Amino acid sequence: MGFIDNGGNTDVAIFTQRGDFGTADILQCDLRIAGTLRAIYGPALTVGTWTHVAVTFNGSTIALYLNGTLYTSSSFSGTLGTGDRITVAGTDPVNTYDSEVTVDDVRVFSTALTATEVAAAMSTPVA
Repeated sequence: MGFIDNGGNTDVAIFTQRGDFGTADILQCDLRIAGTLRAIYGPALTVGTWTHVAVTFNGSTIALYLNGTLYTSSSFSGTLGTGDRITVAGTDPVNTYDSEVTVDDVRVFSTALTATEVAAAMSTPVA
């Protein structure tokens, strides 16, 4: 449940859909760069089951990992800046919707992780 916001039109969002927005409980990850949105979707998440979710972006590909394994990816190009907005579950202060997700750990890296690094991060607790 964290936000980094500079008021611009570049952001990253990870959330589950509400029934009135799409199919309930479907994992959705959005990447918006300079106003252009690319959404990638995961499966429906099971209530009461922990799932490790990781999203990486290397400037040309956005990738979604579930439980340390690549689930899907999509081509997309652009640059995210250090002051751009990140939304992870919780309530979005800019909009009137929220996500009924419990977040245990959020990590932001300065570079896109490889599949091996995502799996290692998933298995490494925060000290």
